[in-house]
Parts: sequence; structure tokens; C-alpha cells
Amino acid sequence: PKNLGSKELPEGAANCLEGLTFVISGVLDSIERDQAADLIKKHGGKVTSAVSKRTSFLVKGEGVGAKKLEMAEKFKTKQIDEDELFELIRSKPAKKSTYDVKVEKEAAQESRKIKTDVFKTEKVVKGEPGSSKPVKSAENVKNE
Repeated sequence: PKNLGSKELPEGAANCLEGLTFVISGVLDSIERDQAADLIKKHGGKVTSAVSKRTSFLVKGEGVGAKKLEMAEKFKTKQIDEDELFELIRSKPAKKSTYDVKVEKEAAQESRKIKTDVFKTEKVVKGEPGSSKPVKSAENVKNE
């Protein structure tokens, strides 16, 4: 990079790039490509080596690969430079990580299952119509 280290690296909100996929191509202005990849990953983004229909952004530097440009145009992938990447990181709000979302979803499903099981058990104990045989209490068993 021509201006290596000349720009302050952005600090973004936690997981602000969650769900976004980036491809980095060419020589960036002030950071190495591996630094840019680390920065993206630090903020929850994913970095791949080839543009596909799942790529969110092509981060272009000087001498960007012709094939990557061609594929980005084919898939209508947004093309940004280093400064736009930095601004994206600074401006996007925080997001929950995919892991956190998955854990919360599983906990909610388990909670619903427990509530359903409790409801069914209460119907059986009360002997409500449509439930299984009512559970006999110790008092009822003694009186039989």
C-alpha cells in the first residue's frame, strides 16, 4: 500500500458486519489485504476469495482483478474502496452474532415445549375431556 498506516482503523459496533460477505482485491490504500480481512472478521463479517451471488461487497484496491470485477458486475455486487469499507464499519449498528441468535431461538423453542408439556400434564391431572386418563390421587386410590 502506498499510504501504509496513514489512516486510523475504524472502530465499529459489535458484529456490525454480521451476515455480510466480502471479497478483497487489489492493493488497498493504507492497509494490507490481510489486515482488511481481519478488520472485517473482527466486526462479524465473512471474507471469501471469489465473488459469488452471495458476496455483499467487493473491496477494490489498485490493480483489482479483472475476473473479480466481471463477476461483481454479473452478480450486481456492490463495489467499495477502503474508505467506504471504513465508513461502513463506523456507521452500521451493532447486531447479535449468528451464534447468539441461534442460542436464543433454541431456548425459546425449549421454553415453548416445556409450557406445552406442563399444559398437557395439567389437563391430564384435572381429568379434562380430550386428555388421557386422569391421574388418581392417593386419596382416591385409598377410597376404592
